[in-house]
Amino acid sequence: MTDILTLRTAVAPYPHVQALRTGAIVSPRVAFDFEDVPNITRAFRRMVRTLDFDLCEIALTTLAQAIAHGKPITGLPVVVMRGFHHGALVCPVGSSLSGPVDLRGKRIGVRAYSQTTGVWLRGILRDEYGVDHRDITWVTEEDAHVAEYADPPNVQRIGSGQDLRAMLLAGEIDAAIALSGLDPAQVRPVISILGWRRNSFACSSPLGSAPANPAPRRAGRASSAIPCPTGWAPITQRSRLACAMRRNRAWSSRSMRRRKCSSIRPSLLPRPHR
Repeated sequence: MTDILTLRTAVAPYPHVQALRTGAIVSPRVAFDFEDVPNITRAFRRMVRTLDFDLCEIALTTLAQAIAHGKPITGLPVVVMRGFHHGALVCPVGSSLSGPVDLRGKRIGVRAYSQTTGVWLRGILRDEYGVDHRDITWVTEEDAHVAEYADPPNVQRIGSGQDLRAMLLAGEIDAAIALSGLDPAQVRPVISILGWRRNSFACSSPLGSAPANPAPRRAGRASSAIPCPTGWAPITQRSRLACAMRRNRAWSSRSMRRRKCSSIRPSLLPRPHR
């Protein structure tokens, strides 16, 4: 009888993975030793810095940077979370911002410059609205998950005791991306829902990956990571996540290449990512 391979695993408790976490679905070949990580992004950092897991959910930008900097991880095309990022860019309800074009010369808060939601939004701002990310000051709380990456000159780090949420509401920054804990009554989207319903597609955020073989690049350890998005779904009235891959394959491929070029290559990777 073949021994069961047990993988130390970090994946957020999404409803669609609960059967694996509870053991309702099992495999005769592979078992999962799940570690509960309350903030799953902390697992991304541990994976690329200290290889704490054999199988780990990881964000697209973190994966791309890790591979570019030679980390011994292998991405799998397994998607565990996806969504539209346009609504993550918010400003105070009383802000004078009338739309994305007003962001030139402004200050935007985001957890880290390399945060994947921020990367997608920088691509959206440039490709859909002509706003160059270099014309904005990015105010961050922390560095990238991949320690070797250095932020560009237009990135500022807040000091200890400062908080991006408080800074947003106090007007110290003009907008913010994907900040949790904000009162929805105090903020509004910078990109109107009509604008992103017209121009947008859904990003499939890759989930944790498993090893290509039991010990990919490092003896005794199965590496893991997350792959790039595998599907794009235009918003429709019937289903916001309706799959239209076949009809829109050529368009979505061009869009992804354009966003990769505009928002990832110039400032996030040491060389083109292929």
